[in-house]
Amino acid sequence: MKPRALPPELSGAIDPNGGFLCMTVHWRPQRGAPIPEMPGEKLSMSSYLRRAPATPCLCGSGRLYRTCCRPQRYWRPVCPNPDMTGYSLVAPQTATFDPVDGSPLR
Repeated sequence: MKPRALPPELSGAIDPNGGFLCMTVHWRPQRGAPIPEMPGEKLSMSSYLRRAPATPCLCGSGRLYRTCCRPQRYWRPVCPNPDMTGYSLVAPQTATFDPVDGSPLR
């Protein structure tokens, strides 16, 4: 599987060997949402985090970037940790929630 080529205008600015693709996803609440089970909208943002080879790797391994994720062949996407004090590798997750009575919460 060959990685997809970047557009020419981004080829020098975004380099898998020079940083991480950072994925951030969160829910933004909306007042008076029509669907009580999903009161809001999902927002996602992608950004590029440059990393120098001699700095600690953002994946949380504690190793230097040049010996940890830089040699990887493809992007190693990271996301901010819930406490916003660092980053960790993105892992697929699923969750199932039970319906609740929203009137006591309001």
